[in-house]
Amino acid sequence: MNLTTQNAGGASALIGLSQNAFGGLASPIVGLFGSASYAPMATMVLLFSGAALALVTRSKSR
Repeated sequence: MNLTTQNAGGASALIGLSQNAFGGLASPIVGLFGSASYAPMATMVLLFSGAALALVTRSKSR
């Protein structure tokens, strides 16, 4: 967002939308595995963190 200040609001809105969308997708998946353990939530956090790291690494290599 620092590169172009003209589109900072749109970029911020897109980031917020994607966070809400991924949270909305992950929540029912975690709920399917029950609430007796924290493992399903921890697994989803690790999966999304790994995906974010892969995207950042891939975009920096270009």
